[in-house]
Amino acid sequence: MTIKVFPSYPLFTDLTGQPLDNGYIYIGSAGADAQTNELTAYSDKDLTSPVVQPVRTINGYPSISGSPGALYVNAADFSLTVRDKAGVLVYSAVNTTQVVASATLQLAGDLTGSTAIVSGSTAQLTATVVDNSHNHTIANIANLQTTLDNLQTDVDGKADLSGDPVTFTGSVIAPISTSSIGALTLTSSHLNTQLIATGNITIDTTIGASAGDKIKVVNNTGGNINIIDGTITTMRLAGTANTGTRTVAQYGVAELFFVDANTVIVSGTGVI
Repeated sequence: MTIKVFPSYPLFTDLTGQPLDNGYIYIGSAGADAQTNELTAYSDKDLTSPVVQPVRTINGYPSISGSPGALYVNAADFSLTVRDKAGVLVYSAVNTTQVVASATLQLAGDLTGSTAIVSGSTAQLTATVVDNSHNHTIANIANLQTTLDNLQTDVDGKADLSGDPVTFTGSVIAPISTSSIGALTLTSSHLNTQLIATGNITIDTTIGASAGDKIKVVNNTGGNINIIDGTITTMRLAGTANTGTRTVAQYGVAELFFVDANTVIVSGTGVI
């Protein structure tokens, strides 16, 4: 963080423009002569330490207990008279609060907003970012690529894909895997997989299927294989009312779709 260095205290000059040394500062009520209508001034912004007037100067700075300081008043406006060490008038004004004429802080570029600046008051500026005014890429957003590459379950609720095996919850569709089998009775491990079969396939209710489960069976032989209706309640040939065991011709492909736990529809190429 950086801040600009600037003078901590106001500098008063004499008639020649040189720092006013051992001069006099009078602070009075607004609209009146400062020397005859004194207004209480303080050396702290909390207004707890009043100063004795006239305030003397040291090399142009107000002298507070022998050291340079600042002056504060509890008023929106005040009068001011400044004299040199000989009492010669340097400056006098019955009103010192200045409004900066037509001064407006205006934002530009990707930000919009403006506010008037008035001396002695606080100006509030509300900035609005212009829609679609700039673009962001992964490259110019700090650490975004690293974060995306290392997402864990505790980051934005993303699934942790590390480890073996990976466990999912909710409505998750597992990727289809392929295995080669001979004749067997299907189990739940065969749901939502592709099977390259060389023997008959039997379906029983013990498979534990749910609505929407699928199995693809590929007959990888030069002869027929059967998809046997075991204890499953209903095995139906797709597009017909025919039920019972289905035959898959040589090198045919059968698609098994479970309507529910006890109903399966068989379709595909070479399926009768």
